[in-house]
Amino acid sequence: MRRLISTLLLGLLSGISYAQLPTQLTIQEAVYPVLPNCTGHDCGTSGYVPGITRSGSPVTVGIPLGDADQIQSLSQLGLIGTSIGQFRVLASWPSGNLKWVLVDTQADVSANSTNTNISICKIGQSSCNSIASGSMATDNGASITVATGAATFTLRKANFNFFDSAIVNGKTLVASGTSAGLVVMGPVFPATSCGPCTMAYASSNDPSSTATVEEQGPVRVVVKAIGALKDSGGNVYMRYTVRLHFYRNQTSVKSDVTLQNADEGTSNTFASSYKGFASYEVRITPAAGVGRTATFGNDTASPTTVAFSGSENAYLYNAYSTKMEGNNEYCDWTDPRVVSYIARSGSSPSSCNDTFSYAQNGYQIVHGGSVVQSGNQTQYPDGWADLSDSSGAGVEVGFNQMAAYWPKSLQFMSGGSEIRLGIWPDQSLYTGGGGMPY
Repeated sequence: MRRLISTLLLGLLSGISYAQLPTQLTIQEAVYPVLPNCTGHDCGTSGYVPGITRSGSPVTVGIPLGDADQIQSLSQLGLIGTSIGQFRVLASWPSGNLKWVLVDTQADVSANSTNTNISICKIGQSSCNSIASGSMATDNGASITVATGAATFTLRKANFNFFDSAIVNGKTLVASGTSAGLVVMGPVFPATSCGPCTMAYASSNDPSSTATVEEQGPVRVVVKAIGALKDSGGNVYMRYTVRLHFYRNQTSVKSDVTLQNADEGTSNTFASSYKGFASYEVRITPAAGVGRTATFGNDTASPTTVAFSGSENAYLYNAYSTKMEGNNEYCDWTDPRVVSYIARSGSSPSSCNDTFSYAQNGYQIVHGGSVVQSGNQTQYPDGWADLSDSSGAGVEVGFNQMAAYWPKSLQFMSGGSEIRLGIWPDQSLYTGGGGMPY
């Protein structure tokens, strides 16, 4: 099965304290305790969200080194239990010895278990392997190519559009020049408040955008892109920063997206920090063939699958959810001064327990205007969506802890002709009217 994941869904954690080398890593899944009143299939029976078995999954963790270890350069470090890794200096002791390093490796972890087979070590110690050298990213001048071994991604610098192209197992899943990239739906220039917000400001409209290889290595590559969101006439509305993380022998990519709302020090209206907008999305055009189907993770053990018959849309939208919601320890979320992205009424009691009533609760999976699956605010969808054609080729997308970071949406538009990841989705309501402020 050929797959491209545009937002990575898993995370592995490693706990460690100061100790002399070699130091063993304890690697496990980043799973959360089950919250009260949980009714979905992810509630588990042991008090924690059930894990799944991972094979060769990425691990990124900061490691503290003692001054007494006398590590003066990265060439002195190696790994026991694997030779797959890379290191980066984070901090040094006053003596010049390394104090913190960032280590990347890959590990197998059984569900609800740990892996203690990998240790960081000093070259010369017993069983200490030097790590393999090399790099996955190539700067071509106008573009950057990242070849992970399982997939090849091309990112263009000018007119950045997220993935300009993506090829997995010889199959083109995203064709060059077809995607819009990051898109904010805002007011017509030069307005800054919605009423309505129907103008598309896209990263692909900015010929001055840039992209650089921020971290290079044989295990993980980070590409940083910076640019402006512009309309078709070249007018700037907001700016963005994107970091894309690529991993050895993986077809998946993790993305971190930042939205900048004002230009400090300028004299025009865009120095204003108030910017109304109706939605903020990543838009990718897949090169899918005929016989397209969409599959969505819901709150049950069986995903929801629908078949496209024409140009209809299909999407998963998550509105208000109690997932990872604070209780008495986190009173600020129920503070009435905190603005919700979804219209709500009510007030915060002294106990800080939520008594608000939200206009949109839980999640819906919609196909062609019909709701085919839904759940309330205590039922949490898995937060992923897959678009496939009849050959089995496809693109899978998702948000980490989607229900907790509501509102969010995963949309396949016009029969699967475009994928939209709703960072701030267009289905949400805002109490202030006329779009969301930023």
